[in-house]
Amino acid sequence: MSICASIQTLTDSFSVTFEDDHILVISDGDKDMPRARITWSAIAELCERQQCYRVLGIANSRRSIDTFESLEHIELFNELGIDGRYRVAWVEKNPDAFDAYYFTETVVKNRNFDMQLFDDAVKAKAWLLDDDS
Repeated sequence: MSICASIQTLTDSFSVTFEDDHILVISDGDKDMPRARITWSAIAELCERQQCYRVLGIANSRRSIDTFESLEHIELFNELGIDGRYRVAWVEKNPDAFDAYYFTETVVKNRNFDMQLFDDAVKAKAWLLDDDS
């Protein structure tokens, strides 16, 4: 396991680690574009370093991103070099935040990014590591 980033405050935390066959992201707390930029920068850095582009994100969001911030993810991904090599399975544990991330999933899928939103980490990991899906 290789840790790229880990941040903990009184209200938020996230970590990005290499887990042999995927990158694992754990994110708890409020979500906004500055936090997204920090998180996705760490993800892109570790993916490049490990030459592993399968990302499993597990989030428990207190405040989710808004519609405009969902649209900004395309620009962020392009800026960071997050492209068709990446396969992202993202789990949102907070049902109140799930709909906001469903919109983000739709936005990035419409730009041909391979991303799937889940409410279950086991299903997300199975999809992520399944070469036939």
